[in-house]
Amino acid sequence: TRKGWRGVWVGLVVMLLLGELERSWGATIATCNVRNWSGNSRTDSEVGAIRVLLERYDLVGLQEVLDVAAVDELIGQLGPGWGRVVSAQVGTNKMERMAFLYRTATFGVVESWLYADGKSASFEREPFCAHLRAASAAVGDLVVCTIHVVFGDSLAPRRAELRALADVMAAAEARVPGAAPVLMGDFNMPPHDGAWGDLQAAGYRAALEDAAYRTTIGDVSLYDNIWYTSVLPLGPTAGAPYVLEFDELMFPTRDVASRVVSDHRPVSLLLGSSPAPPPGPPNSRTAGTSGFAGLPRGGLGVGAWGAVSRTTSPWAADDGAGPAATLAQHFDVLAFVGDSASVLELSLLAGVLADEFQAGAYVAEHPFLYSVGAAQRSGAQFTVAAGAATCAVFVSNTAEVTLCALGAGATAAIAETAYTEAVGSPSARGHVLVAGSFDSDVAGAAFDGVREAGAVSLVDTTGTSRTDGTGQLRDTLFGPAALAGGATLLDGRVIPFDEWFYAPATAAVDARELSRRRPVRILLENGGGFTAAPNCHLFFSKYIEGESWNKALELYNPSDSPVPLEYVSLGKINNGGSTWAEATFLDLGAGVLGAGQTLVVAHPSADQVILDAADILLGGMTFTGNDAVGIACDGQMVDVVGVESEVVTDGWRVGDTPAATQDAVLVRKPHVQTGVGEDWAAAAGDSRHNAEYDVLHPASGDNLLGLGSHYADPTILGRRTTTLLISEYLEANVGFNKAVELFNPTDTYTDLAGYGLVIAGRNAGAFGTGAGVLAPRDTYTLAHPRADSAVLARADATDGALNFNGDDAVVLAVDGGQTVVDCVGDPLAPPASGDGYDVADVADATVDHTLVRKPTVAFPNGGGWARSASTDSPSLSEWDVRPISSDTLGSHQFDAGEGQFCTLYLAGRQARRVRGAQAGNPVDGGTPEQTPYCCGSDANCPANSYCDESKSLCMCDEGRDGDSDCTQLLDGVTGEDTGSPAAPAPPAASPSPAGAPASAPASAPSGPTPVPPPQGDFDAEGLDVGSPAPAPSSATTVSRALVPLTLLLAVATILL
Repeated sequence: TRKGWRGVWVGLVVMLLLGELERSWGATIATCNVRNWSGNSRTDSEVGAIRVLLERYDLVGLQEVLDVAAVDELIGQLGPGWGRVVSAQVGTNKMERMAFLYRTATFGVVESWLYADGKSASFEREPFCAHLRAASAAVGDLVVCTIHVVFGDSLAPRRAELRALADVMAAAEARVPGAAPVLMGDFNMPPHDGAWGDLQAAGYRAALEDAAYRTTIGDVSLYDNIWYTSVLPLGPTAGAPYVLEFDELMFPTRDVASRVVSDHRPVSLLLGSSPAPPPGPPNSRTAGTSGFAGLPRGGLGVGAWGAVSRTTSPWAADDGAGPAATLAQHFDVLAFVGDSASVLELSLLAGVLADEFQAGAYVAEHPFLYSVGAAQRSGAQFTVAAGAATCAVFVSNTAEVTLCALGAGATAAIAETAYTEAVGSPSARGHVLVAGSFDSDVAGAAFDGVREAGAVSLVDTTGTSRTDGTGQLRDTLFGPAALAGGATLLDGRVIPFDEWFYAPATAAVDARELSRRRPVRILLENGGGFTAAPNCHLFFSKYIEGESWNKALELYNPSDSPVPLEYVSLGKINNGGSTWAEATFLDLGAGVLGAGQTLVVAHPSADQVILDAADILLGGMTFTGNDAVGIACDGQMVDVVGVESEVVTDGWRVGDTPAATQDAVLVRKPHVQTGVGEDWAAAAGDSRHNAEYDVLHPASGDNLLGLGSHYADPTILGRRTTTLLISEYLEANVGFNKAVELFNPTDTYTDLAGYGLVIAGRNAGAFGTGAGVLAPRDTYTLAHPRADSAVLARADATDGALNFNGDDAVVLAVDGGQTVVDCVGDPLAPPASGDGYDVADVADATVDHTLVRKPTVAFPNGGGWARSASTDSPSLSEWDVRPISSDTLGSHQFDAGEGQFCTLYLAGRQARRVRGAQAGNPVDGGTPEQTPYCCGSDANCPANSYCDESKSLCMCDEGRDGDSDCTQLLDGVTGEDTGSPAAPAPPAASPSPAGAPASAPASAPSGPTPVPPPQGDFDAEGLDVGSPAPAPSSATTVSRALVPLTLLLAVATILL
């Protein structure tokens, strides 16, 4: 099969056409050095580009073939109608093979052989010969030999092999009498060297004798040639010898051309008595005048391509992307109009260009493909003309354009609307361009409305955009009339890729693998080139320093634009003893780090769990805990772990964890959205709450899970929440032993900045922006600065305003103290005894006692102290009253699974929710009707509902909920429900996702246990607790999307 290049029927049509053409003029023979070609040296896409070159010939001799697999891959892409013969390996210093490819409708192989059976002392690599019989009597039999002459350390070994070629051809003529002899190959010498004398004396002449020809790219030398005698039936004009300057016709730089195809150009001759078309456009014989090389450059190249009605649809990953990427690489910004390419295809092209062709970093953002080395996209895409056109702003130095790509079925009226609306859009910047593929001539009267709107075709309307060369200009870029007449527009034309890529005789058919429409291109002045700084918005999201070779760094791009990796490197300072200017840096190669994606760089000998997540393996990843590492982008340090010129013994502190960079995993907290430059202190913080990293020791086992995905939530900072609760209270009646511990029962990080403590109407510890964030299931302890050493050792912060007695209500509040979240004591009434508040069955429990919140309490009381203390029903109190002690201060035992299951209402969640009441979607803990929201106050409930404190459940307020939204949200729990939902038995504990805490009761350590973000059935307002999703498998590509895990949050109802 053709592996996706063409359908079988198309292949047959091409064979028939070529057969007719061959009978008209004979055959085209060629030679090509394919530069160290093995089955592993080229990707399938690169082989696709080679195929485009070679399929124009009927017979090709190949040199520098390293294995048979390479030739078979090409045969597979050429499809039915092609054959090959491949030599055995030859050579001493370098083993190679040679081969002949032939069109079976034109030639058949009678036999093939190595000269002297591969045992000649005259050659480093013996020539390979074949007897071929042409289908055309005008061509007859040929005996063809090919060779890759040794290069050597001097000219002497080359000249020796050239002289011996006379014996090779004499033996070939003797073996196949009457056949026309042909010698082709890479001779590593020009045809005018005296060493050719013996062959010339035998009657041979070179097809290329004119010194103006050059067969190596860059026009360096004339080493490739075809030698023949007078018996060879040349076509008119001495066989029209031809050098296919594919590097100029098809590629933007010689480096890319050499890497993808070869550093040698094919050379060909036409055989047969009838006139024949050449295998390519007119040959320049000099550099820079053919194909893409002849186009004006020095600006921003913007294009539009309606790659429609193609025979290769879709472009297949194993071959079709080669020719498409070859064409696409000549545009800085290319709009695929007419819905002509899918998201997958554009991503494939970007990958081929960046990784395989190494043509620079390209980004696919459907329907646009652009080079980040030439332009950057600014802002978000937007649509106009009722969604018929997708627009994006691109910036390149002084050039700024808004490019709008019309979809399928574009008309003149749609183009007019799109242009008018885009010009008036607040999202548009710079010149507005509308790209489209139409069914009529854009110069016709149908487009008068576009011109009346102020837009004209920026492409020369005398051109034709059909690959058969007929018809009118039906593809264009419309832009302001002033642009067309000004100095900013440097060029505007149709790109006849069919003429440059394919043999003229068959181009109309062959080009259809890409499109029946030619792309158009305009060149805009941009100040001489793209000089804008690349997007360097990235930072370390994970740091792994483990035993032996277990070293890895995860990079994350938080922006909405890709980061070009060619500008990024990783730096290391050994033992922190020098500056970043003297550091060792590791390049990351080409490609891009996509928006919201991670890149994992690891040592190649790391454990398999790390290798499974790695995108790049570098032997230079050999840092230890006292080596500073950093990210450099465009010459600037954008993020670091460690400090330059600072020598530490084991590692640097993170928060309150010493030597945290040794044998540890550092996980960047989700609210962090930028690197710290060289300011490590900003990332390290001075407590675990304001440090930007969570620290996991050791760097092994489950702590390595999750590598390759990063949970980011920029809304954490500044987001108002009412979910924290007071988990421990310590009051000594004499002295200053006063402390309050807060606990975060949720599965998200919570900003402490909005919270404060209020005592007797005065502030007693507003936490402020420097306090940091409170991790899931973690505590924050505030103490008086004159408390005893045992208390201070467990405190996260001290505040002299935290001075209270047992008869003072301690209130946790938000909104500047105006909204009560939780309390110890009644803020509206002093204790009846005058000494302290009673709790459960303990009198004056808030005096000289420690109060510890019970593990089943998952919600603050919202100011409902009486219910929280529960003196009437001591067993239902939320508090354990203990003798004064600081032993449990700084940790909290939490197990909501001991109580009734209900759902925490999380205000401001930005995600999709699938309602638990839907059929087939029950929620853990019972039927949908048994899934209410728990509450301690109205603040814990959705809009149009209130907290029924007798049940600790959110109930719909029928008077405020005329449209029944609340009823739907609460899954049938309404204010008219007179009975509490049944309390189902807790389900069996589910396995915790990677990095999540187990569901069994446990005392939270002094540091947080990182919890992945919730996922599943939730909307912008609430979270339905459903079955946890399985943990995702490790991802292994650069284009890795965020993979959050699901947690089951089992919480207990706060009972009276």
